[in-house]
Amino acid sequence: MSFDIATYLADPEDLALRTGVDAANTLLLLRLRQATNRFRAAVGYPVSLQVDDVYFISGRGGSALLLPGRPIVGDPVVEVDGTAVTDFQVGRRSGALRRDAGWADGLENIKVTYTHGYLDIPEDIQEAVLDVASLVMGGLIAGVESITTGDESVKFTSGTAASGVTQTWVDAVSRHANGTGEDT
Repeated sequence: MSFDIATYLADPEDLALRTGVDAANTLLLLRLRQATNRFRAAVGYPVSLQVDDVYFISGRGGSALLLPGRPIVGDPVVEVDGTAVTDFQVGRRSGALRRDAGWADGLENIKVTYTHGYLDIPEDIQEAVLDVASLVMGGLIAGVESITTGDESVKFTSGTAASGVTQTWVDAVSRHANGTGEDT
């Protein structure tokens, strides 16, 4: 990827091509960062690669734990009440850990150190972020699709564009949101 995935989930050059605005334009970069932050909030995790992230979770006695970031990369290191455990399975796409013996009940008694996220942002995420950034860069006024000044015509939008998102966005958030993986 030629762009900083810690800051953006899509390439500023791609947004520049869509909008006709220079990729170094501060407003373009702001809108792309805002769309990135909005996507991250919608799915519930950073999406871009996070190395050796430490997370404390409260065990509830069940067999599955859902971690806040996915996909899981490599092998997580897990401690329960300060003791290392290795008898668990990893659901990489879902961000889940499953343990037949169950996870001990307690408050923040499970420490997980793991790497998660994407080094290469999936194309559907990039497209969704670019769609929303493009809408905002295009001067979208909530609910207004077009304005004509000669004879004062205003056309209102219908569907998801009125809320500032597209179907591409809705589909990508649904596909990548925490808790929607296939291998739990």
